[in-house]
Amino acid sequence: MVGGVWPIKDLKDPKVVSIAKFAVKEYNKQTNTTLHFVDVIKGKEHLVGGVIYHLVISAKDSNVAYPVKYETTVFEP
Repeated sequence: MVGGVWPIKDLKDPKVVSIAKFAVKEYNKQTNTTLHFVDVIKGKEHLVGGVIYHLVISAKDSNVAYPVKYETTVFEP
């Protein structure tokens, strides 16, 4: 259903993990940082002529002892 928003049921789905890793990689390029993806904590899919993924992920910087939560949005046509 176009326009619908649903929680992502399988946060370990390889496609979801790949999208989260892509978001971290792009963030690193844009901000000249070195975050490392750790896990997808939660997420929603929004169907609108493609899929918008709203994700909460954890990522770790090598200078910090523990992972930090980040929110990201990725559009997949």
